[in-house]
Amino acid sequence: MADIASTAIGTGLTCWVHTAKRRRYIRSLGDNLTALETKMDELGHIYEDVDRLVGRAEGEGWIRTGHAAGWLERVEALQKEAKKTVAEGKQMIGRSSLCGLGFSNCSARYEQSKLAEEKKADIETVLAQGCNFHDKDKVAYEPVDLILTRSLGALSRKKDELQDVFETVKERVEREENRNSVRTPEVRGWLERVKLLLDKEVGEILEQGGLEMEKVCQGVVEDSQSQRNCTSISRSAEEKRAILGGLLGERRGFTELTCKPDDPLMVEITLEPPVGMNSMFEEVWNWVEDESVRCIGIFGMGGVGKTTLLNKVPNQFLQVSHDYNFALRVVLSRPVNLEKLQKAIWEKLNLPEDEWDPSDKESTTSAILKSMKDKNFLLFMDDLWDAIDLLIDLGIPCHDHQNKCKIIFTTRSMEVCNRMKADKRKKVECLPPNDALQLFRQKLGEKTWIAHPGIPEITDTLVHECKYLPLALVTVARAMAGTTDLEDWMNAEKYLKRQVSKFTDMEEEVLKKLEFSYNCLPNEIHKRCFLYLSIFPEDHEIYEDDAIVLWIGEGFLDECDDVHEARTYGSEVFRKLRHACLVEFVRQSALHGETVKMHDLVREMCLWVYLEHGSKKKKVLVQEEVESFRMEGLKKWKDAERISLWLDYLDNLERICRRALPFPALKEIKVQKCPKLKELPLNCDSAKNSLKVIEGEQEWLEGLKWDDPASMQVFSTKFVSCSNVMFF
Repeated sequence: MADIASTAIGTGLTCWVHTAKRRRYIRSLGDNLTALETKMDELGHIYEDVDRLVGRAEGEGWIRTGHAAGWLERVEALQKEAKKTVAEGKQMIGRSSLCGLGFSNCSARYEQSKLAEEKKADIETVLAQGCNFHDKDKVAYEPVDLILTRSLGALSRKKDELQDVFETVKERVEREENRNSVRTPEVRGWLERVKLLLDKEVGEILEQGGLEMEKVCQGVVEDSQSQRNCTSISRSAEEKRAILGGLLGERRGFTELTCKPDDPLMVEITLEPPVGMNSMFEEVWNWVEDESVRCIGIFGMGGVGKTTLLNKVPNQFLQVSHDYNFALRVVLSRPVNLEKLQKAIWEKLNLPEDEWDPSDKESTTSAILKSMKDKNFLLFMDDLWDAIDLLIDLGIPCHDHQNKCKIIFTTRSMEVCNRMKADKRKKVECLPPNDALQLFRQKLGEKTWIAHPGIPEITDTLVHECKYLPLALVTVARAMAGTTDLEDWMNAEKYLKRQVSKFTDMEEEVLKKLEFSYNCLPNEIHKRCFLYLSIFPEDHEIYEDDAIVLWIGEGFLDECDDVHEARTYGSEVFRKLRHACLVEFVRQSALHGETVKMHDLVREMCLWVYLEHGSKKKKVLVQEEVESFRMEGLKKWKDAERISLWLDYLDNLERICRRALPFPALKEIKVQKCPKLKELPLNCDSAKNSLKVIEGEQEWLEGLKWDDPASMQVFSTKFVSCSNVMFF
C-alpha cells in the first residue's frame, strides 16, 4: 500500500510541474490582453504618424515607397487580428468558473493567452520597423520629373540673383572707368566668367530641362531613358547653381572694383646717396629677405639717420622681384593718431569710401583685417613714439598672419621696439668721422668746398662740433653752402663752439627735434632728473650711482619711502633715458656701476630746455675755462641758479675772485676736486635766502675760509658732503 501511495504522489507532482507553464498562461490571460491592448494603442499612434507623413509627401507629388506601403498594410492586418484576439479573450474571462474551484475550458484559455502574447510580440516587431519612418524621404521618394522641376527652379532663381549683382558691378565699374580708373584683374576675370555662365552654360541647361519637362508632361516618353535624362539634367542644374553661388561669394570678397592706372604698389623715394649706411642697410635688408622675420625696429637718437635707412628699403624693393601685393608708408605723429592711420590703410586698400565709419571702430578694424588676410603686405611706419597693437588698433595681422608680411618702423625708443615685439632691432649710431666729413661735403657743395684752401680745415672743426650727428651736419652744411669768405667760416667756427642754439637753423632744425625725446619722457621726475645732468660738462662720463645720489640730494626722488627705493627708482629713470637714446651706455664699473654719457648735441638740447629755450642764458653755469674767472666772465655769475665748477686742471686755484659777489637766485654750487680752493665768492649777504646746497668733498668743505663768523654760520648749514661721490 505504501508503495502505491508513494507512486501516486510522485506521479501527481510530475504532472503538476509539467503543467506549470500552461497554468501560467491560463492565469495570465487578463494581463496578456491588457498588455496587448497597450501595444495596440502605441501602434495606432505610430500608424497615424506614418500615414500622415505619407499623405503629406503624396500631396507634394512624391510617391510612397514599397517599404512604407507594405508596413502600413501589415499594421492594418495586425490591428484586425489583435482586436479579434482581445475580443475573444475577454469573452472567455467573462465565463463562470467550474463550481467555483477553477476556470472552465482551461484549454481554450491557455490557447487564447498564448495567442495574445504572440500578437504582442508581432506588434513590437512592427513598432520597431515603424520608428524608422520618421522623415519624408523614408516613406516616399521624389519622382525625377519633380526633382527636375525643383532643380531648374532653384537654378533659375540663383541665375536671376547673380544677374542683378552682375549688372550692379558692371554699372559701377563703367561709371568709375569714366573717371579714369581701370577695373582690377580680379573683377575683369569675374565679369567675364559670369557673362559666359549666364549667357551660355546656364541657359543651355534651362533650355534642355524645359524640353524634357514638356516630354514628361505630354507622356511622350516614359521609359528609363527619360528617367536618366531627367536625372542627368537635374544633377547639372545643381552643379551650376553651386558655381553661381560661389561667384556671388567672390563678389562679396572684393575690396575694390577699380584702381588708378598710375597707382603703383610703391614709388621711389628721392634720396641723395646715403653716406655711411651700406653695412647697416645690408644687415636690415637681410632681415627683410628672411620670411621668418615679421617685424623690424630701427631705433636711435633724433637726427641720426633712421628715416634715411628706412626709406632705402622700399627703394630697394623697386629693384628686385617680389610677390608683395600691398605696401604702405606712413609718417606718424605724437601722439599716434590711430584714426588717421586707419584711414590711410583703408584708402590704400581701396575699401568703399561710403563704408568708412571711424565711430564704429570694431567694424572698421574687422573690414581691414578681412581685406589684409589674403595679402602679402609691407608696412613702413616712420617716427613711432608709442607702441600700438597692430591687430586690435588697426586690424593689421602680424606674427600670426598666414601670408608674407613685413612691418618696419623707426623710433627713438628701444622700449617701443620691445613693446612692439620686434623680431629684429637695429640701433643707428652717429657717423664715423670720415663718413661725417663726406656727408658734410656732399651737402655743402663742391663749389663752396674748393672756394678757399682754408675751408676744408675749418670744416673738420665744424664736423667735430656737430659730433657726427647727420641732422646737425646737414643743417650746418646747408647754412654754410655758398659761403666763400674765409672770415665768415672762422666766425661760424667760433659761434658754433660757444652757442650752438644761435647758429643758423640749429634751434629749429636740430634742438627742437631732439626735444621731442625729452617731451616723451614718462613724467616730470624723469624730466627734472634728465635736465639736472646738464651740470656735467661735454663728453663727461657719468656714473649712474653717483648721479642718483645727487638726485636724492636735490629732492627729486622724495616721493620714495626710503633711500633703497629711491636708488631703485633712479635706476629706472636711467633705463628710460637710455631707451629714449638721451644717454648712452659707456661701460660697467665694478666700483661705481654703469657709466653713461650724453651726446654733445643732446646735452646742448638739455641746457637749452633748462634755460627755458635759451631765454635765460645764465641760469646754469658749468665753468671749465680760465676765462670764466676773469672779471668779464664773473659778471654773468650773478644771475646763475646753479654753478658747477670742474677745475681738475686748476688744482692750485685758491680763490675765484678777491671779493664776494651777489647771487640773488643761486640755489646750488658744486665743486669738483680742487683741494687748494679755500675761498668761495660768498658772504652773509649773498644768496642767503636762495642757496640750498654747497657740495664738495668733506675735507675740502672743512678747509673753507670765510670773511667773518656770520658768513660761516650761514653757509655751514648748506654743506653736503659727497666724499664717496667722484663728481661734485
